[in-house]
Amino acid sequence: MKKFLKQIGILLMTEIILGCQSKPNSDSKEGQKANKENKVTLAFNQDPVGNLNPHEYLPSQFITQDMVYDGLVSYGENGEIKPMLAESWTISEDGKTYTFKLRPNVKFSDGSAFDAKNVVKNFDTIFSKENKSKHSWFAFTNHLKSYRAVDDLTFEIVLDTPYTATLYDLAMIRPIRFLGDAGFPEGGDTMKGIKAPIGTGAWVLKEHKNNEYAVFVRNEYYWGEKPAASEIIIKNIPDSETLALQFESGDIDLIYGNGLISLDRFNSYRQDNGKYTTATSNPMSTRMLLMNTTSSILGDLNVRKALNHAVDKESIAKNIFDGIEKPADTIFAPNVPHTNVKLEKYGYDLAKAEAMLDKAGWKKGADGIREKNGKKWYFHSLIFLQKLLIKV
Repeated sequence: MKKFLKQIGILLMTEIILGCQSKPNSDSKEGQKANKENKVTLAFNQDPVGNLNPHEYLPSQFITQDMVYDGLVSYGENGEIKPMLAESWTISEDGKTYTFKLRPNVKFSDGSAFDAKNVVKNFDTIFSKENKSKHSWFAFTNHLKSYRAVDDLTFEIVLDTPYTATLYDLAMIRPIRFLGDAGFPEGGDTMKGIKAPIGTGAWVLKEHKNNEYAVFVRNEYYWGEKPAASEIIIKNIPDSETLALQFESGDIDLIYGNGLISLDRFNSYRQDNGKYTTATSNPMSTRMLLMNTTSSILGDLNVRKALNHAVDKESIAKNIFDGIEKPADTIFAPNVPHTNVKLEKYGYDLAKAEAMLDKAGWKKGADGIREKNGKKWYFHSLIFLQKLLIKV
């Protein structure tokens, strides 16, 4: 975070999940066939696949990378770290060495075996001299000292210093996911591309037409519980109105994600419980308002505190986001592990806000506008904030 920006946590953003409960029309042969084959069609507002490289970022997409590739561990509810390709692990007393016992008999989608040698092969390209800096945004990269295959089913990581979030970093969807040997390009550098998206995940890419659709089928070699659906079709529909109409007509079974349709449309579906099933996830991120502390007005700490107390987050959540998002008292949501540090909340309190502005020397003039040393209270802000701040 740049030093001249001050953040106010405003709203906890959630993912929107909804599906159609209506049965296909009895006269629709296509609907009957899709239902019989247990296919699910969902929509995305951009190409859902990209290059489907487990070690790369955009244009690859989280949603499909997670379908095809697995990590050593996964991130469960409320920050619980769960086994994935590693069925267990131990941490040395000094907190520097992590030893992972890999699941036996795991295979990639091409039938080849997953083992510690493959883990090393993936680590070699992710953390090569040429590629390591691309992943330096998460701290595990900078603490990784060495790694090795102890035996076929044991993999060891050594850090230069204890790092509490090691398992959380390893649980991320990218870049530490595992590509089968046959998917590696000549020379082994996956940042230059891959031959094929060969993973250990529950799904295999069957067909992809760039910027139109992708078709995934079950991975018959998958080590875990097989998906109930036999096929997932993801359509690229950038226009929210078109997406909604296809959903209502039954061409799409599921909409997942924030911002794909309007909140008004989502609420209309939520109110029609007989036809649609709707849900929202736990918070995924936080909306924030930023204050430029180099401003002659906002550079004063008391002014910034006053503005925190003058912003009615409950009103914003209710009137702008239709109650779908929740007010945020801190940058991190309550379900984020290790962040409950019991910070003092900035509650909505106009009296306290006015007192703080008075203390900072910003007094109301005869016209009701605050001023200090002959300078009027003025700075640029969003329209909905102007309506809130005019009260102080």
